Amino acid sequence: MESRYRETAFQQVGPDSNDQMSDDEQSICAGRPRRRAPSTDKKHKCLYCSYDTIYITNYKNHLRTHTGEKPFSCNYCVYKTTTKKTLVEHIRTHTGEKPYSCNMCTYGATTKQGLNRHMLIHTGEKPFACKFCPYRAREKSALRNHMLAIHTLKQ
Repeated sequence: MESRYRETAFQQVGPDSNDQMSDDEQSICAGRPRRRAPSTDKKHKCLYCSYDTIYITNYKNHLRTHTGEKPFSCNYCVYKTTTKKTLVEHIRTHTGEKPYSCNMCTYGATTKQGLNRHMLIHTGEKPFACKFCPYRAREKSALRNHMLAIHTLKQ
């Protein structure tokens, strides 16, 4: 969050007005080109389905869902994946790194999604609701198990 503020401050002040920024802001922004939003008129359209995006990286990652290409390999095991982000998250299972920490207990997660799922324990929120009874669950898999065990004939 703080880095976004500094980037915004840099863009408002401009690259020629470093005297208006603190020393920390100048060191963060020094030598780094301005980030520009991608042009919305340059859409990348999938050759196989209706997917389109303005981000070339997202487009390349999406194409791999059709081609089956998995160019990112784990150095610890045989795992391969389509995106660098997924590989980084997977490698944390080997290294034990848990960069996402709960501010209410000692829980640490390897992914932001894992921390968000954990936070449901503290909030008591159960976002997955059964269509046939009052049952609610924190995770989609728990609702799926409930449906199979209780409502198999109703599906």
